[in-house]
Amino acid sequence: MEWREKLNNYWKDGKWEEAIALLSRQLRNRNLTSREKAEILINRALITRIFISPRKALEILQSSPLTEIIKTSRSNELKGYYLWAVGTTHRFAGNISEALKLVRKSLRIFNRYRKGKHAGKGYALCALGGINRISGNFLQSLSYYEQASFFFEKYYPEDYYSIAYSKCGIGNAYRMLGEFEIAKHFLIQANDLYKKIDEKIARGYTLWSLALINILQNLIDTAIEINNEARKLFEATRDTRGIVYTILNSIQINAISGKDSTEFINDGFCLCDKYGHTFERTYLIILSSTLNNEWKVLKTSIKILKKMGVASLPWLSKSLPLNLP
Repeated sequence: MEWREKLNNYWKDGKWEEAIALLSRQLRNRNLTSREKAEILINRALITRIFISPRKALEILQSSPLTEIIKTSRSNELKGYYLWAVGTTHRFAGNISEALKLVRKSLRIFNRYRKGKHAGKGYALCALGGINRISGNFLQSLSYYEQASFFFEKYYPEDYYSIAYSKCGIGNAYRMLGEFEIAKHFLIQANDLYKKIDEKIARGYTLWSLALINILQNLIDTAIEINNEARKLFEATRDTRGIVYTILNSIQINAISGKDSTEFINDGFCLCDKYGHTFERTYLIILSSTLNNEWKVLKTSIKILKKMGVASLPWLSKSLPLNLP
């Protein structure tokens, strides 16, 4: 089995140590081209982003020999992929303005490469959709995701993962716009496609969003069921960021049900501090300070998000539940 196929299987099952060991073995191959070496290092960084922390992933992406390979490479495909990887990692590290700049550069490259039909274009559009959603630009986010969905369905109709990814993005944008039934429609479509290809991590985030919509609609029993399913997927793949998102939902469910969330809050902070989940830690502070009427703490959290490059916070209010982006 070729190493890329093995890596994909490890990725799907959350076998992060095995994936890193595989890439380390590949790096010892003396017959590697510079491009192959860069590809391995980028993949190692993307796994590190999930399994260790976004900050550690950035260290790999911004260190030599990878940066030297990218500087001297004549491959626009590799440069576009690298910019996308660094940009999206900056997003998870809480550097929104830097993420936006780099992903835009990636999109410009892929718009010119292969007459704008390379899959990288779709992923750059999805990344811009995600960055704009976090920044509070929900209509712009929707536009990027719709462009990505049209692109994947036209040029990659058999790529269920990519189509599902863009549909999930559309659903999340509609959720932030308060169009919950439309959001559910797209999220359910994405979930069905992910189930078809046994994709666990992305399906977990789709279910998380569906659970949050049910929280916002006060359909608590359904929300608990869906959120628990999402958590099981994240635990199976050891996606700590996803686990934190299900904790955020659980805190909101408890707030509505009048139950204590101290244990959830503590568990969430432990995971965020250990794995460097910057945004999610701020969301935890916002939920806990809103829950406890700690308005000074809430104002500090808002300042932190602004420093990260978040343009606006239309989802913020002084009561739970919150429609977190």
